[in-house]
Amino acid sequence: MRAFEIMDLIDEKYLDEAFEVRKSMPIFVRVGIRAAAIAAIFVLAFSGMVNFFPATAYAMNDMMFLGDLAKAVTMDQSMRACLDNEYAQYVGKKQTTEEGYTSKVYYMVTDASKVSVFFQSDVPMSVDESTEDKSKKNVIFSVEATFENDECVTSLARTDTEKLYEFQIELIDSKVPEKLDFTICYYNAKDADNEAAVPVSEVTYQLYPDKKYATVMESYEINQVIEAEGQKITLEKLEIYPTQAKLSMHEDKKNTVKLEDISIVLVDDKNRKYERKKNGLTASFDEAGNVAQMYYESSYFSESKKLVLKIDGIRMIPKERQYGMISLENQSIENMPNGVRISEMKRKKNGSLAMELEVREQEKNAHFNPVEVVFAADYSPVYIESTQITTISLTGNTALEKEGYFYVGFDIPEYKEGKYAVKWQYADMVELDKEIEV
Repeated sequence: MRAFEIMDLIDEKYLDEAFEVRKSMPIFVRVGIRAAAIAAIFVLAFSGMVNFFPATAYAMNDMMFLGDLAKAVTMDQSMRACLDNEYAQYVGKKQTTEEGYTSKVYYMVTDASKVSVFFQSDVPMSVDESTEDKSKKNVIFSVEATFENDECVTSLARTDTEKLYEFQIELIDSKVPEKLDFTICYYNAKDADNEAAVPVSEVTYQLYPDKKYATVMESYEINQVIEAEGQKITLEKLEIYPTQAKLSMHEDKKNTVKLEDISIVLVDDKNRKYERKKNGLTASFDEAGNVAQMYYESSYFSESKKLVLKIDGIRMIPKERQYGMISLENQSIENMPNGVRISEMKRKKNGSLAMELEVREQEKNAHFNPVEVVFAADYSPVYIESTQITTISLTGNTALEKEGYFYVGFDIPEYKEGKYAVKWQYADMVELDKEIEV
């Protein structure tokens, strides 16, 4: 109920008394008194709205929560800028299951490339999170989103505020949906590693992204060919959305390498740098495995008049060194790139091969899987459960930490010598002799 609707409930005689003025008063005085009376009644009505309609007061508290939310997403500067500029759609929906698991969706942040849902849950996301409620210690949650034409990449991240999370839906060549079902599934913690586990409970929120946010972007055609280390790369266009910036490119068909990455920084006319995103979707690849899009922090709210693309390095894998045979007998992997070394390779009692690699960080906090295991006969991928792949920060190993390495471990089920190879997805950065500007 709005304040002016509450004013309609006030007895008419009190309004008459409040507006009663002597006809002899100057007109500007009478107008002033009337305005003051209306203001006073509005304040009373507004107070009444908060006191007698607590749900409305709760919603107002959520609206003021936007500033605190901006501080909670410090890892994503684009998202923080969106929230600082009140570029967010209020949701304010809350649900509690029969088991007492409570969640609440606060906001959505939407543009033509992405939908982010900010929500809170009194059940932890993983077993390593603490909760004071003993009844929720053995329960964790996961989330999923379903909508028409749902070609997307999703990710879930904690914010810097306790029990507050961001669920990101990165849209891949699809439009922002008119409606999406956002489902929170609750599982027994003991089933955390079981992909076939059935949720013990779940709740679904029907969310409706506002279309006024769905087409907001700025697009700049580049269509410029650059040459680095004898390889040609065409920079196609730069699209700047409120939540991120996307740079599209493609390799020359005559190139002799697989383009794994290219070091580009965006710099505006005030010398502010916009670097690669550190969370969510950071890059996408074409069918040949070459990088096709790279994602950056956005300059959308910065009022920049000019952006310069500065290129100072390239990561590439020679096509003849893209695959490497695994040999337990020789304790080796062929064509191992600089920056990757074997820490452990051994057969387990169940017949699988346990491997652990030490991988040099490409940039701070940029942990990723440097290899894909494939069948050596036809180079088709081998299915390895995500729970069998682990990325472990080097805590306590001072020597390796100084060198900037981290561990990646995985198991190859039913290993047989000569049957498995790896497809390398890692290459050292080659610094260019001369920085390229576009």
